[in-house]
Formats: sequence, C-alpha cells, structure tokens
Amino acid sequence: MVDGYTFYKTNSSGKLWLCSSYKAGHCKAKIRYKEPNTVIPCYMEHNHSPPKYHLFVSEIEFNYIDTPKGGKLVMIDGYTFSKMNKCKIWTCSNKYSYSCGAKFKMSNNETIIPHCLEHNHPPPTYVVTKDGKYIKV
Repeated sequence: MVDGYTFYKTNSSGKLWLCSSYKAGHCKAKIRYKEPNTVIPCYMEHNHSPPKYHLFVSEIEFNYIDTPKGGKLVMIDGYTFSKMNKCKIWTCSNKYSYSCGAKFKMSNNETIIPHCLEHNHPPPTYVVTKDGKYIKV
C-alpha cells in the first residue's frame, strides 16, 4: 500500500506493481519495487479515490525445502520459514538469530496469508543440487 492505494505485482520478479484498480477502473498508476524494501513511484496519478477497505488475495509463490533432519521449510523470495509446532503459522527461520518478525499463515489449500514478510536481515544462501535438493551454504 502506498499513500492509501493498493497495488499488485505483474510478474514473477515482483518489480512492477500496478494499481489494484487497473483492470476494473483502468487506473494507470504504477510503482516499481527495488530491493531492499524500496518503492519507486513511476506514475502516481490515480483516476479514483483510495479504497476504503483492502482485500488481500495471496498468490505468493513458494517452494518446500526438505531439511537434513527430515523436516520441511518454506522458501519465499530466498528467505526460509519454519512451521511453529502443529499450528498453521510459519515464522522466519532466523527468528531467533536476528529477532526477525517475518511470518505468515498457511491456509488449508496452501495459500500464503502474510502477516509480515519483511525481514531485517539478508536471505540465507542455498545451492540447488542436480536432483533439486537445497543445501544451505
């Protein structure tokens, strides 16, 4: 959300975001996302007022990663998350190392419902083997 307006990402890189009213109201406002956590307004002339409510439908892409001890992690944009006990909440794998508050909830149909996906540290480094396994470096 920027200045009360919501945006959605247009491609898998997540760098270009269009106003949420682009399709319905032909609003041409757009922003660019530049890491780390920097928004660059490209065109901020909206043809409508800011929405009074915000509906978040998540189509966040993620991968499951098997851990050496037989567990599973979820990877989103290079960051890993571990499941808290038997609940549906997943927290940053570096929660304790960096006091990172990034976390999300996983719905029954495996949709990510973000609480906060902002991290206060760089992502961990992994290499992917030929058979598709992730190994932390």
